[in-house]
Amino acid sequence: AASADARLTGLGYELRLLIDEAQRDLRLSLVNLRATTELKEVALRELAVAQRLAEAELRRFEAGTSDYFLLNVRERSLGEAQLKRWQAELNHQVALANYYGISMDRKVLWGESADSAPQ
Repeated sequence: AASADARLTGLGYELRLLIDEAQRDLRLSLVNLRATTELKEVALRELAVAQRLAEAELRRFEAGTSDYFLLNVRERSLGEAQLKRWQAELNHQVALANYYGISMDRKVLWGESADSAPQ
């Protein structure tokens, strides 16, 4: 009986450890998801600014008050902002997938219904 009690106590500790790890992973996943959401929003704002600056530089160039160098600098900045925006979107989608993977039940992840899941 003492052996069974010790085994149950050990299993209880293992279960608590697993639950704690799952909660920690979920919290970290949420933090990452929030951070990537904010970074995505910042990247979108930076892209909007870069577009406005590139358009303004093009108007200046067409009016003869700018040169190719400045126009190229603005266009390059626009390209970099577009790249950062897509990188931020990709990072956000990865964080979202990780969050769903951590927070969902295994049956949902494997596409099994409650009725068809092996017992």
